[in-house]
Amino acid sequence: MMAFFDKISETLSKGSKNIIDKTKDLTDIAKLNGQISSEENKIRDAYIALGKAYYKKYRNHPDASEAVQFETIANAEIAIAKYKTEIQAIRKVTICHNCGAEIASDALFCPKCGAKKGSVKEEEVKTAEQENNPSVCPRCGAELEEGTAFCQACGEPIEEQQEETEKE
Repeated sequence: MMAFFDKISETLSKGSKNIIDKTKDLTDIAKLNGQISSEENKIRDAYIALGKAYYKKYRNHPDASEAVQFETIANAEIAIAKYKTEIQAIRKVTICHNCGAEIASDALFCPKCGAKKGSVKEEEVKTAEQENNPSVCPRCGAELEEGTAFCQACGEPIEEQQEETEKE
């Protein structure tokens, strides 16, 4: 009878060792799959950053092979801007021309930077002047020093825009 119990004990012991080993294997596999997923996310993020950089660099002069994708992005950006404007109208806010903060539609000054809220016509004139003047930040209108890569007032990337203007 004792041999019977010893055999059951040995079988249970082997069974639990197998279960422990299988559990460890599954845990190790799950951990490695998590690491693979993390590395794939890094690759995806790098592809996205590379694509954005390429688009910003060549959006005004795309290769014929990428023209469709460039047009798709440009159209999507226009649609996004339109939707954001609609959201602003619903929320009854505007965006500060100086710092980009939201301003209540009945406010006269930006609560974040104190800039006077300009009329649409003033902002259109300002935008037209900025497009014709590469020494002015296209985002906030601050004066730029020659060779500046970023606006010191708002942080907007500038170097590409100045180079494009100089080429024209």
